[in-house]
Amino acid sequence: MPNQFIVMPPEGDSRTVSIVIPVEKTIEQIVEELPEGSVFSFIDKSDIPTTRFFRDCWAFPFEKENYAVESIYVDMDKARLQVQEMIRVEREPAFQKLDVAYMRASEAKDEAEMQAIAELKQILRDLPSDPRIEAAKTPEELEHLARNSVSKAVGV
Repeated sequence: MPNQFIVMPPEGDSRTVSIVIPVEKTIEQIVEELPEGSVFSFIDKSDIPTTRFFRDCWAFPFEKENYAVESIYVDMDKARLQVQEMIRVEREPAFQKLDVAYMRASEAKDEAEMQAIAELKQILRDLPSDPRIEAAKTPEELEHLARNSVSKAVGV
């Protein structure tokens, strides 16, 4: 018998999938405490993704008739949105540094530097809509983009 079980909150609930490893309570006690409408099933640890990078994007196919879950997978649509948001957050410090550099170039009337900075800022603005995000087929490809897009764009 699997030693863990999986809980999906009720439809429309914004919380994510939870993996419960019973320790001090019995499974029955835990199930009693779940919000009404929660869906749960038993699962083997081997069916849980080993990386937690897209933890908020986990999903699982669920058969209501027999409470069966075969494995957890990464919802790629949610993962793409998460990558876009991560890029937006990560590029903010780069924008701030570029704004300062642009002002210095403007004060020095260095048109070439101003143009280079403007082009780099446009590259950063375009990163969340990078076609590679939509084209990614695996969570690993998306994780690579999330971890490297901004640093590659700014040349770090």
